[in-house]
Amino acid sequence: RRIVSTAVPLRQWLTGKLLALLCVFALAGAAGLACARWLLGLPVSNPALAVAWIVVAGLTLYLFFALLQMFAASERSANMLVNFCFFPIAMMGGVFFPFEMMPAGMAAVARRTPLGWALAELRALLAGPAPFASAFAVLGVAGLILFLIALWRLKRSFAR
Repeated sequence: RRIVSTAVPLRQWLTGKLLALLCVFALAGAAGLACARWLLGLPVSNPALAVAWIVVAGLTLYLFFALLQMFAASERSANMLVNFCFFPIAMMGGVFFPFEMMPAGMAAVARRTPLGWALAELRALLAGPAPFASAFAVLGVAGLILFLIALWRLKRSFAR
């Protein structure tokens, strides 16, 4: 109800929210990569591209979970739904347990989850130059589709 009562169109509201989140992801990614490079001594071959990957992957995953929340019946159920989806995806995606610590079969499945795929691509990007245009295109298209669906959901029934 508060979103509908704002003076700006919903498209601008959602875009502004994503731009603010873009800044947060960029700062967090840059700080994380700086710490990895200078405090841990890990090689970072292309930091600008790695930060761009972190931003695009983060925005796409944010849009996915925001859209998931929009289909819940209440604020409480939306919170529960996202938590029930996020934590298994994060556990299987290599966020809490690195792929190297997992059994081979589980690691193969983990690399195919959305977070696991994004993490594997980031690791490959950090290791050295590789063609990532297709991975960026996949995330860009997915993000655009999720943005349009979220905007449609906001306009049609969620915020009414």
